[in-house]
Amino acid sequence: MEVWNHVMMRHRRLDDGSLVPLPQRNVDTGLGVERLASLLQGASSVFECDVFEPWRRLVPTLWPLQEPSLRLVCDHLRSAVVIIGDGVRPAPTGRGYVLRRLVRRVLTVLWRDDPSRGLGDLPREPLSHTLDHFRQVGGPEPVRRLLLEEEQGFRSASGARPEGARPASVPGPAGRGGLPLPPRHPRPAAGPGDEPARGMTPPSRRAVSGGGR
Repeated sequence: MEVWNHVMMRHRRLDDGSLVPLPQRNVDTGLGVERLASLLQGASSVFECDVFEPWRRLVPTLWPLQEPSLRLVCDHLRSAVVIIGDGVRPAPTGRGYVLRRLVRRVLTVLWRDDPSRGLGDLPREPLSHTLDHFRQVGGPEPVRRLLLEEEQGFRSASGARPEGARPASVPGPAGRGGLPLPPRHPRPAAGPGDEPARGMTPPSRRAVSGGGR
């Protein structure tokens, strides 16, 4: 099983497909804190190491999910908590769009079987555990409020709400609940071996590796 690799970053691919040398070449390592933790703890997966422990223990008690969906929900919610802890807010562009996509993907998975599921069911423990792990301040309640606002906005925009419930109104500038859905992009289906969420780089700006591990 591969737990670490090195990739030599040497070129950048332009829109026309041509390659130009990077002004500063570097080595990209594929280890990551979760992989290192799982290796040191003898875990068979990053989802079995201690950074995911409260999520893996508590999420199944809230929502019965198959393993691929459980991993997606745990990973995306944990990633969203970290991003919010860094001061990012949901937005239609930039870092805020990454956060919005994470939260809405979680909700799409949860509502697929039961539209009454909601992020308000989350207990404090996994939120506090993740914030403390990354030494982020502010506490879990502001994070919970922001997640609920995004959920309410997505419910209003998508029409996915429990039977008999009225669309939720979302406080804030310009009525966030009235925003249209973000554009959808094709993506591979989540599988049992999926790695935790990572940042997305547009193909035209992506550095091209020169090989080597």
